[in-house]
Amino acid sequence: VSTQSTGSSGINAEYGGLNFYGADFRGDGQFEAILGNRYIELLKSYKPGQFLWHLKASEHSFEYREPAGVHKVFYPTLRSLQKRIEAAEKFKIGLAIWEIGQGLDYFYDLF
Repeated sequence: VSTQSTGSSGINAEYGGLNFYGADFRGDGQFEAILGNRYIELLKSYKPGQFLWHLKASEHSFEYREPAGVHKVFYPTLRSLQKRIEAAEKFKIGLAIWEIGQGLDYFYDLF
């Protein structure tokens, strides 16, 4: 959450970030940010059989294996985005979308 002055009015606005990108974590702790097209490629290539819901993070993930090790991919879903929108409404803060246009088209179904 960030606070930003709205100018001469002196009113402060608080807002949170809503990411439209994900992350591909390798077993060695390194990660790569991934956009929608890369996420779709990973799904097609590795065909994960199971997605896990992480209650604390309010995010879905899946794992895939490569010869170099196991990867864990986190990427927004309608459920995870909805949870963040609900939190923003609860705490009466605004939202800023990170990487608009880089996510999946169905993300806009929530607005």
